[in-house]
Amino acid sequence: MKPVIAVPYFPGSNGDVDSVARIREFGMKPLPLYFHIGDERRLEENARILRGEVDGAVLPGGFPYEDRVGFGVIPAKIEQFAESLRALVDAGKPVLAFCSGNQIAQRMGLAFPKDGPYRARLLSNICDRDGKIVYHGFLDREPHVRLEVPPGRTAFTRLFKPGEVLQTITDNGGGRFWAEESTLTYLTQHGLIVTRYCDAKGNVVDDFPINPNGSMLNIESITNQRGNLKL
Repeated sequence: MKPVIAVPYFPGSNGDVDSVARIREFGMKPLPLYFHIGDERRLEENARILRGEVDGAVLPGGFPYEDRVGFGVIPAKIEQFAESLRALVDAGKPVLAFCSGNQIAQRMGLAFPKDGPYRARLLSNICDRDGKIVYHGFLDREPHVRLEVPPGRTAFTRLFKPGEVLQTITDNGGGRFWAEESTLTYLTQHGLIVTRYCDAKGNVVDDFPINPNGSMLNIESITNQRGNLKL
């Protein structure tokens, strides 16, 4: 049987169609699950499916609830969705998040122990060079990232080479990784930083455009202790 991969989406999501197509392209079965405040019956049913009837999940991009009160805030507060997604991660199933999916997962603290002291956010892009802001807001670029973890550390990096430099895409208004000092220490000490922004040769430089959005420590993505999550 084909693995079933959930694609949770919300009013305003727009990356779900692409996610469904890519999941199908790689021989798996996509399962879109719609989560919308006010539709309690559907919320409960889809939460039950997400919690126990799928083999993994992809959290796609877009502008859920128009980002009205901040990036990822409203979806992260939908109890049925948040609890089921946490249960899926805790069960060791792979979860990949990008764009607004990443913003939602960071709001939930999904990479960290539940109710722990650590927190991270994706904030509005601030492009700075030599300490001066040269641009801020929506950013559409193709920056390079360097693999920081051993390839076998996560479910999503096993086919990469150690320290491999890759080109990725940033196409959002809020990709700047921010965390408190204690959270940054936790991430570095436990080897949870998956990729950092770098130049084409792999040099990590904290200046625009190499660091395209002002992310702390040039962090582009992180994982959890188990390695089944990539944000």
